[in-house]
Amino acid sequence: MGLNATVLTIAVGGILVLAYIISLRFPQQYDVTKAKTNTLSQETQKLLHTLSDKKITVVATAFFPARSGEERQLKDLFMQLNRRSDFFHFEFVDPLTRPAVFRQMGMSDYGVIVSNGQPGTPEFRRKILYKSDLFQYDPATGEETFRGEQAVLNAVIAVALKKDSMICFIEGQGEFTITSTKSDGLSKLADVLESEAYSINVARLTGGKPMPADCKVAIMAGPQSTIVSADRDVLNAFLARGGGLLLLLHNGNVPGTGDLLSQWGLSLSDKVVIDKTRSVDPDGFLVRPMVYPHPVTETLSPEENTLKLLYPAPLTISPKPPKGIKATQLLSTSDKASECAVVDYQAYQQLECANDQNQFPLAAAVTGAQKQGRILLVGNSLFITNEFLRTSVVMEDNVETARVNASEDNAAFVLNSINWLAGEEDIITLRPKPLAGNELSDAYDYTRRMTVFKLFTFVIPLGILVFGGLVWHWRRSL
Repeated sequence: MGLNATVLTIAVGGILVLAYIISLRFPQQYDVTKAKTNTLSQETQKLLHTLSDKKITVVATAFFPARSGEERQLKDLFMQLNRRSDFFHFEFVDPLTRPAVFRQMGMSDYGVIVSNGQPGTPEFRRKILYKSDLFQYDPATGEETFRGEQAVLNAVIAVALKKDSMICFIEGQGEFTITSTKSDGLSKLADVLESEAYSINVARLTGGKPMPADCKVAIMAGPQSTIVSADRDVLNAFLARGGGLLLLLHNGNVPGTGDLLSQWGLSLSDKVVIDKTRSVDPDGFLVRPMVYPHPVTETLSPEENTLKLLYPAPLTISPKPPKGIKATQLLSTSDKASECAVVDYQAYQQLECANDQNQFPLAAAVTGAQKQGRILLVGNSLFITNEFLRTSVVMEDNVETARVNASEDNAAFVLNSINWLAGEEDIITLRPKPLAGNELSDAYDYTRRMTVFKLFTFVIPLGILVFGGLVWHWRRSL
């Protein structure tokens, strides 16, 4: 009996040790929250898998007071990231007890530094996330929502995967400008690009001056004056060295547009289309296009996307493009769209529409031969302006008002386009989606809060005591 007890004790001890080792090597957790608050998004998991495959080490250094609520939330997140990848490391520094390190790292407020590479080397890159980037405060409700996963994911992409991604906005031909905050300006797009860790510059096509050497993607949004041959030569030279060009054109009525597009097997109509079957307005002016498979449209739902193009111009993809050129359709109308001639370009309401109904391509992606660059053409430039990239709800006289034009998918489409033009297709599938608030509010969910409080404070402990008493009584009766 003694030998048997000894063997069983050793066996049970060995099983416990083995189970502990397995739990360390293959940790598992189960998230029972309705909104999956404690589960990493698929985008984050893909990013961590990419870090492991490419053996890219990322270090996150957090500067928050010890035992604070912010430290606890970030530590939970970082531990999940670390469990998923051995190439994600983190450290917490208390600014109150180690102020010298806080100042030495160049921090001016609580936040996180995400870095890649050795400090002092040309390969070293870092991005600072301040508290306002990680915790979003809603002045209307007074609540603070944790946005750490999305912010950290963007930062990791910026320091580990994006290399010298300079975006140049072409100006000089009447294009929309990134400094304008008006409804037809591009200041909102500039903010979105900077939040995605892109550097932004302005390039002017004057006198045959070449594009900046560090420019990786050029954006020409809504030119209105003639694109002369010298401008086309600059753009062709930029594409020949492997650059990417995003062309957003009102229509093909701008002189020089045809010559620029024809060498890529494309042409753009000087008319616009309306599509009443795929529109958010009864007249069909605000077209919600169909999307086709391509890395640019990978994150967009074919049927439920919210892309919106106002008065788009149809384009044509040549059935016999120049040698080495490959064009792919990205967007189109339904097969019940009508092509309309614009009588008054200022008003756009004066249209003369054909009776025939057809399907019209609205966007195309083109790759050049050998190491030549890429072009993405959209027969619309209004869809990236401030009017279409603002949030879908605004406050007017303290009343929430939906904006018909606004769309999150417009921003997603243009960001995917830029990543594809820059040759960074992997980043398209890694972009985090905005997280919805999932905490219970005191006003609306008071009953649920009290139910949870009573369950864990009274019901479960009382149940354990009753069960223990029943077991004790049963053993005494043996």
